[in-house]
Amino acid sequence: MKITGVARLGRDAELRYTTDSQAVCNLPLAFTYGRKGQDGKRPTQWVDASLWGKQAEALQPYLLRGQ
Repeated sequence: MKITGVARLGRDAELRYTTDSQAVCNLPLAFTYGRKGQDGKRPTQWVDASLWGKQAEALQPYLLRGQ
């Protein structure tokens, strides 16, 4: 699945390795959508995303919450 949009990181990206030494980086993404509710906030949809291989190793140091 391919998602295009602007999201916020829920926490710092987490890098780990599979049993066959393949890098995988997990990160939770928060997307806001729709109209503001009575509380003045837009609804949020959380998506768990993964990066694999060299891309995961290269990007993980830069995927920090609040930066």
